[in-house]
Amino acid sequence: MSLAVLIWFAIPIGIYTLMFEQKSKRKYQQLFEDFYTQTMNNPKLTQIQKHDLMMQLLEKNGYKIIEESDSKLIGEKKILSLGWIILGLGFFYVGVLFYLLYYYLMQKPHRLVYEL
Repeated sequence: MSLAVLIWFAIPIGIYTLMFEQKSKRKYQQLFEDFYTQTMNNPKLTQIQKHDLMMQLLEKNGYKIIEESDSKLIGEKKILSLGWIILGLGFFYVGVLFYLLYYYLMQKPHRLVYEL
């Protein structure tokens, strides 16, 4: 009986969590864009200082720097979705296995590209 209850509650909770994650993802991206704009428009900073600030921002947020030059900075990070995991629980736990296989084998990382 408890498995059936878990399944019935996991699907709507998973859908709600996915919607919340999408909303949070937009806010998260906006924070990066705002920092980038403020840094690039600051006349007191040299080009090297701007580069270092952007690199620190990416590293502090768990991004792996894959390309670095004087004019470009690219960082990547795989983002695990709690919403998909909860939703997968609603499908007799098989969905969790499929999502984790997708995450480790096929998911493309979130990529941020900054022109300095």
